[in-house]
Amino acid sequence: MKIAFLLTLLLLHSAQAESRKWTDASGTRSFYGELIEYKNGMVTISKGEGQEFNIAIEKLHASDQKWLRAKVEEERLQKIKNQPAFDELRFGDNRGQVQSKIRTSQIIEGKSDLGMFDGLGTLNGIYQTKNKIGGLKFSLNFVFQDKLLRLIELESDTVTPAEYTKTLNNSWSELSTLLSQMYGTPGNAAPYPDLVRLSSGRTAYTHRWSCPNGAEVIMGPRFLNNDNQYQLMVQIREAQ
Repeated sequence: MKIAFLLTLLLLHSAQAESRKWTDASGTRSFYGELIEYKNGMVTISKGEGQEFNIAIEKLHASDQKWLRAKVEEERLQKIKNQPAFDELRFGDNRGQVQSKIRTSQIIEGKSDLGMFDGLGTLNGIYQTKNKIGGLKFSLNFVFQDKLLRLIELESDTVTPAEYTKTLNNSWSELSTLLSQMYGTPGNAAPYPDLVRLSSGRTAYTHRWSCPNGAEVIMGPRFLNNDNQYQLMVQIREAQ
């Protein structure tokens, strides 16, 4: 993310800040003060006893500008690390927490009332996305280890070979955009694969996101040979 974007949009608060030495751009004058806020290129500094003043970042010494931008980037990365894995679901949630969060979710709904919140049986296939993504809805599966959530899998509605090139491609394109908005620029991004390249029962993963919050996200089309059907797959898992 570009520094200019950070300077415009990010706000840095220092709840337990300590007084530090600041120097002006010329390097001739210095003072001590506590960083209060940094927003839109303006720095608010407190010199104690209620004395606060604003100064433009370019009027500070280059070393102070470097320190300030590093603090902003640190804040940004910390915010990302605290983001959920998907919607409000987090790795380490137990079954009850997963169900409770889905009850109030704005993007996930139950496919039927059967077994939704009874605390029994599997959660897999019970929930789906409320809205279609490129014309397809996605069902959710969950993997728990030691009763804690470790992996979330999304499976799209299935399509026929005739629909692979258009319908599934449209969903793949829209989904890759949405996931990039959620997880940032993918580390790997391959083109949509030709139908003939898909092996029976295999998923041709085209995108991979490695996220500071500990999530690894992969997506791509799958060929279901038994029904001669195709679907999109997304796995959101803890990075190994």
